Parts: sequence; structure tokens; C-alpha cells
Amino acid sequence: NPAALTLVARQLQTRAGFYVGDTADDLALVLNYRASAEGTQPPFLAIMIASGPEADIYRQRGADIILSQISELPAALARLRDAGHEQ
Repeated sequence: NPAALTLVARQLQTRAGFYVGDTADDLALVLNYRASAEGTQPPFLAIMIASGPEADIYRQRGADIILSQISELPAALARLRDAGHEQ
């Protein structure tokens, strides 16, 4: 239910966020949130933990970042931060 991310964004008063998941339902949550938010809510990135064919499917469905294991998350977030500072 995309209302979960809406509630999180409101409670935290955030300008953006990310959701890390490893199932199709996790990705669907973020995609449904995006569809329902229609630019009125803070953006959320979909970060999926997957490898092989599963990673390809998540990428095709719209995942923003694919990691093969959760331990890669800090480096991925650092790259996002650094990319934001370049703009």
C-alpha cells in the first residue's frame, strides 16, 4: 500500500527517501507510491537487493538501484551523495 511511504514522508518531514527491498512486492510499493503521489509527495528511490535474472527483471520494472547484497548499500548511498554535490 503506497500510503505507508506517504505516512513515513509526512512523519519525517523529508524531502526525499529511499526504500530498500528484496521482493517484487517491495518494488511494487515504491512504484505504486510514485503513481499515487503524482509529484505531490517527496520522491523515493527503489533500491533492490538481487542478482542474476531477478536483478534484470527489477531493472526492467523500474528499480533505481540494484545491489547484489545489502553490504553494498553504504557505498551506493555515498555515490548518490557525491553525485548530488556535483550538480
